[in-house]
Amino acid sequence: MPVLGLSHLIQTFMITRIFAPLVLLAFLVSGCASTKSGIDPQVITGDYTFTSFTVRPEPAALDAFSLLGNRVSDDLVFRVFENNRLTLERRNDDTTELVWEGEYEVDGRSIKIEIADDFRDQRRRLFMPERFRLDVNRDGDALTSDISRDGVDMSKLSDDYEGLDDVPVTLEIRLARVR
Repeated sequence: MPVLGLSHLIQTFMITRIFAPLVLLAFLVSGCASTKSGIDPQVITGDYTFTSFTVRPEPAALDAFSLLGNRVSDDLVFRVFENNRLTLERRNDDTTELVWEGEYEVDGRSIKIEIADDFRDQRRRLFMPERFRLDVNRDGDALTSDISRDGVDMSKLSDDYEGLDDVPVTLEIRLARVR
């Protein structure tokens, strides 16, 4: 077995001193060292109101149907809390009624939402899936989503859709922060 000389040890030490910081920097930049990436929950914490909630049927021959003013009234408030909890509430002058609640997880520039099972009927009334994603704008003051849904009973929306009980749709949801 050859004996390593002093010059070989010095050369190995110098290479290690040069490349070790570069490897560490590459590791940190690649995101491998972080557990979560994306927006800070404080940026999206607040109350939002619906600016648009439209059911857009996939057959282009059918007209889109806005749920604003119908099932989604002005008194509905979508609340995002810092503790990864969110609610949809109906607020009147003196009362607040919980429509549904759920949890969210920050995922890049989006939040992944899961509505609690206890609120299945309320969720279905708005054609919402149990799990969906909302994209967050840069300032955190607007949330948007286009959610594909299969098998929606359009006849529950209006008599104009009578007999259309298994229609693929896209839910176009837009929310704006009010505080």
